[in-house]
Amino acid sequence: MDQLRTVFVCTGSRENGTNYRILGLARSARKLGLDAHIIFPGLPENRRWFPESHYDGIPIHFTACDPLKELRDKYALLCSLRPRFVHCTAVMMRCFPPCFAYRTTHRCELIVDFDEHMSRIKIFGLPRRMCFLLFERLATNYADRLVVASRFLEQWFGGRKRKQVLYLPNAVDLDIFEEQQSGWEELKRQWGGRKVVTYFGTLSSHYDADMVLEAAQRMLEQRNDLVFVFAGGGEMLEAFRERTRRAGLENQIQFCGFVPDESVPKYLCASDAFVFPIRDNWWNRARCPLKVYSFVAAMAPIVTNPVGEVREALGDRAWYFKDGDIDDFIRVLEECLILGRNGPCPDQAMVDRHSWRARAEAYVRFLSDDSSGSDRSAGVAKG
Repeated sequence: MDQLRTVFVCTGSRENGTNYRILGLARSARKLGLDAHIIFPGLPENRRWFPESHYDGIPIHFTACDPLKELRDKYALLCSLRPRFVHCTAVMMRCFPPCFAYRTTHRCELIVDFDEHMSRIKIFGLPRRMCFLLFERLATNYADRLVVASRFLEQWFGGRKRKQVLYLPNAVDLDIFEEQQSGWEELKRQWGGRKVVTYFGTLSSHYDADMVLEAAQRMLEQRNDLVFVFAGGGEMLEAFRERTRRAGLENQIQFCGFVPDESVPKYLCASDAFVFPIRDNWWNRARCPLKVYSFVAAMAPIVTNPVGEVREALGDRAWYFKDGDIDDFIRVLEECLILGRNGPCPDQAMVDRHSWRARAEAYVRFLSDDSSGSDRSAGVAKG
């Protein structure tokens, strides 16, 4: 498929969830024959991440780290690789301008990928959000095709201009997940037969980690057959540890800190339930949390909120509680633990549907389709 040579232009490091999205898509698309290349800034952590300058056979091209030199290098690499498709992974200063510049000087198609609505994220200052807004408008006007990670973004950006739009949520790399889950039984034994409730993600009030900790403390006052495992770092980690120590619950509430990528599937498969509070707001309706698809691959019950892509992905196979209501959260989690995998839960069909293989098949069809003005969906159906 050399005629479909596609260069994914990325920014940031492995802390940027968008880069995991692109790696999963590109890896599976390559197995389908796509001539894929990836451009990354040459940050030390990125060079350690890809020490041989490839990802499972996909060439990784590094740029300089200086902002202006990074832009120059990205444009020069595009000129050297001469792709038919330039896939811009973010409407950011270090990503969009070289993609747009190459599109204006060469015969190619520019694809812009929206996996969040950056101009609406209020944790960014106003000047930065205005910059995002400018690039969002440029992208929707001048991109040849759009890729969106959520139905919300599909409606917001896809309806503005008549052009091809692919709804492409995040997914899970099943072969990697299945390989890395090996040994989860031994990990689970360390918790002595207790039911394991896992919170996976950043320990931050932005993600309601404090709600989960309060629920854990209240539930553990009434029962001793549970262990709450918090997998992830964040600014609240040390405060949570101290709060747990003062409550005398160090054996029942455990903090793993940062968990390496290759160990995540073990922790997930050792879990009896996942807890994932997600507030109903603009940001969460627009984004597509990667962790949901890893939860699905582990096929354990998920206690969460019916917001955006969480609801779209899980359908009626999850346990939902009222937004921000800790009492309802505890009630639903208690019911979930009683029924376990006999209640609402992901199954193998859902796992396969939310794999990067399935997404990549839709993406390659999207690239191969020369028709204009038609919307596309990445072959996903509600759970």
